[in-house]
Amino acid sequence: MMCGVTDADAEPNDEKTTKGKTTREIVIHVAPRGAFPKIVNPLEELQESIKRWTFEASPFVRLAEEIKAKHEGALSEAFSPIRWGLADAIQQSLGRPIFMAYQENVRRLFDFSSVLPNYSKLLEGILPKIEYGELFRRLQPANWADVPDDIDPFALIDLAEEGIPTAWVPRAEVLVALVSADVDKRLQVLLDHQGQVLEDCDVTLSETSQGAHAEQMVLLVQAVASARLCLFAPAQAIAASVLDTLIRKSMSPGEKYSAWLRKHPADKSWPIGQMRYFTAMTPMSRAFKEFWKSKGDPIPDAFNRHASTHAAGAIQYTEGNALVGVMLAVSVLRELHEKDEEARRAAEAEDEEDNV
Repeated sequence: MMCGVTDADAEPNDEKTTKGKTTREIVIHVAPRGAFPKIVNPLEELQESIKRWTFEASPFVRLAEEIKAKHEGALSEAFSPIRWGLADAIQQSLGRPIFMAYQENVRRLFDFSSVLPNYSKLLEGILPKIEYGELFRRLQPANWADVPDDIDPFALIDLAEEGIPTAWVPRAEVLVALVSADVDKRLQVLLDHQGQVLEDCDVTLSETSQGAHAEQMVLLVQAVASARLCLFAPAQAIAASVLDTLIRKSMSPGEKYSAWLRKHPADKSWPIGQMRYFTAMTPMSRAFKEFWKSKGDPIPDAFNRHASTHAAGAIQYTEGNALVGVMLAVSVLRELHEKDEEARRAAEAEDEEDNV
């Protein structure tokens, strides 16, 4: 059974029906040219498949539209037998956990030869191979664009798993320094680049002055200003409170932190198609880790929202934790703002299509 296809969805093939196989499998491998009287552009199918698999379809839709525009004249009935296979191949690639991509060599994820072996020559002649690099650039956070090619992108996700924000802030130079440093030296790297980090936070916040999170943006501007004045305690307190507000706004009614965290695992089990969003949210696993002082839990020495609120003191309130907290709040706010903007642009594009 191919991803996204049920027996109820399958349409029997007039030429041949094979027990135990869905029509899509048969279409990919044995359907004759012209088996579908109504020809559907495979790139339109691709766009619809991607929409079902990603929170925000716009980066992939734009890519499909660019390919379509470039090769419109060559798209013909020849694509009919493989239109579902092409969409499913990309759909499955984007829906696979990113840790699998890491294990299996992500650069070959979008090679269709293994998925559509009978049509590889046809694909080569009509549709350019969708390169890992092009899709990955559209999936990754914007601040990764200037990171050198010899830096493994998964190393940046590993940093996020350690609790260090890597989406939207900081700049590439700081990311490279963090990756190159020993684990126990990374917080000091952030402190050594504090001026650049805070500047990056200011620039990133300036892009979120309008929208649903504008009030939280104003508070974070004050947090950044406090950190610049070496007033780290108020900076950390503001960051922790803003993070709490942002996450609560994204929760379902009655949802608990633990349930929200289960939907945002910090283990690379999330789909490739949602890489930027989950990279931004990954440090939250540590920042919102439960801490019960009444049960004798030790006070976390890394940035933690609960400890910042319920265990204010020298262990939790530090210069390093303040910097991480501010970065994380800025990163999460910027990502939520971007998701809102992508949804708005997608809605406007739909309206324009409806009015044509």
